Amino acid sequence: MSRICLGLDPATTVGWGKLVELPTGEWEPIEWGTENFSPKGPEPEGVRFRRVADWIADGILDGVDLVALESSMTHNRRAAQILSGMTTAILIELERHELPYAFVAPSTLKKFATGFGGSAKRKVTKEMVRAELNGWGGITAETEMALDASDALTAARWLVETSLVEPAPALELDF
Repeated sequence: MSRICLGLDPATTVGWGKLVELPTGEWEPIEWGTENFSPKGPEPEGVRFRRVADWIADGILDGVDLVALESSMTHNRRAAQILSGMTTAILIELERHELPYAFVAPSTLKKFATGFGGSAKRKVTKEMVRAELNGWGGITAETEMALDASDALTAARWLVETSLVEPAPALELDF
């Protein structure tokens, strides 16, 4: 039975990408994209966290066996609050679904994709498409891919290639 790894880049716009394990044991991308959770009109700030939790619960996890999350880093207090809330909402759903997950630092992803941990985000995307993903799962240098989606695919690929995730213990959560 094929396994699916979901990569997530949590932010106001969440990047996501799924890899499937082939019968050969290799992994291939099957889909990717972004979802924007900016507040809509006059809605309260906290509603975005509910919307990301609903998005996770309503289907993005279908068939998923493990999850890689890019850890968030920022020096801006407001952005840190939003990233913390988004990540917490995602983690609650991962725990509810009893899915194993692992965090990966942005510098680790940059080094994995480009060989240098201090690479600019756009360079990571360009390198992922040009070298890391070129020809992989039908992705070519001409493939349109949002920066956040390429980060998510990079996180998923990092996880399956390093195999650093252990199954999460089952928790009794009463929601």
